[in-house]
Amino acid sequence: LPGVEVQQAANSALMVRSAHLESDQWYTSADRITLHSDGTFQLLGRIDRIAKIEGKRISLEQIEALLKQQPEVAEAKVLQLNDPREQLVAVVALEPQGFAQLAQGKRTLNQQLRQQLAKHIERIAIPRKWRYVEQLPHNSQGKVTQASLLALFEKAL
Repeated sequence: LPGVEVQQAANSALMVRSAHLESDQWYTSADRITLHSDGTFQLLGRIDRIAKIEGKRISLEQIEALLKQQPEVAEAKVLQLNDPREQLVAVVALEPQGFAQLAQGKRTLNQQLRQQLAKHIERIAIPRKWRYVEQLPHNSQGKVTQASLLALFEKAL
């Protein structure tokens, strides 16, 4: 937009400076971006790990913590997909007993985890899609990236 400057902070936050703001200082938002060389950017989600689903603010970290309390779960990451509508999805690294339950059927394990979450959070905050892995995907620096997690939902599993 004319008169609006954007840049990307070290933590990937969107920074904006404009005469439309109260101050002429850079404003740092809670949105993560990828800044392109042509000055455009792509929104990647919230830094604070809060998702907005059907107008409700949902803590992804809270859902992950609840999942990790389950004996079948070693690690969990929850993401927001917006394709074709807003929904939460989960990537879960299972403990050996979780794999034993998975062998009984994915639907059964999905329902069990959903029931445990339903005791603590609203139905809208329960992930709709699940991917079960031996361990969360890590990049060459040992970090779990949003892109590697999202890739699990692009494949037909």
